[in-house]
Amino acid sequence: MIRCVIFDLDGTLSDTAKATMPAICAAAAEFGLPAATEAAIKSAMGYASDAFYKILFPDAAPGLLAPFAERADQLESEMIRSLGGAVLFDGVKSALAELAAAGVAMHIASTGSEGHVGDVLSASGIRGYFAGVSCDEPEKAAMVGRIKRARADAAGRHLPDESFAMVGDKRIDADAARQNGILSVGAAYGYCGRPERELFDAIARHPSELRALLLRAA
Repeated sequence: MIRCVIFDLDGTLSDTAKATMPAICAAAAEFGLPAATEAAIKSAMGYASDAFYKILFPDAAPGLLAPFAERADQLESEMIRSLGGAVLFDGVKSALAELAAAGVAMHIASTGSEGHVGDVLSASGIRGYFAGVSCDEPEKAAMVGRIKRARADAAGRHLPDESFAMVGDKRIDADAARQNGILSVGAAYGYCGRPERELFDAIARHPSELRALLLRAA
């Protein structure tokens, strides 16, 4: 039975583009860079911060991207705090509460920076639902593997792959689940577009479907 669900954050639990889009546009205007589209920003999410900004601004002058990224991150942090719980997709908080009530342990595995992940979890008020938070690493499969091992160590016994599931929105999430032999669920209500949906074992079209999908999978 599924006892542990590992969640991606941006595009899965949080509609982070609400903060990232205006932050990047404001920073781009300050630094003389072209405005990035919302579609481009959502597509680049899932990559670690350095890669994220290089994808958005591949032609930026040498030495410009680092201070730009610092400024964009600062503005994004301010906007996340101002959004509070509204940074989450509708229904996410209720879905987490349902899973917690069902006795499911939950973890975060995000390539986002520690500061960014902390901002989202604190502003949205969902930090208490998670037994652990892994972030600020480019290799999500490694994070998921460590979470599996830590859960097994805490239980003092081997836990089968069927005890775990990964919920995400990008190829990196589906790949991390597959490499660790666990169920993958795509967040179609979030940034999981049509091409990515084919990579996941199951699809949630609204956060309210997560509990039923995971329990049915069990």
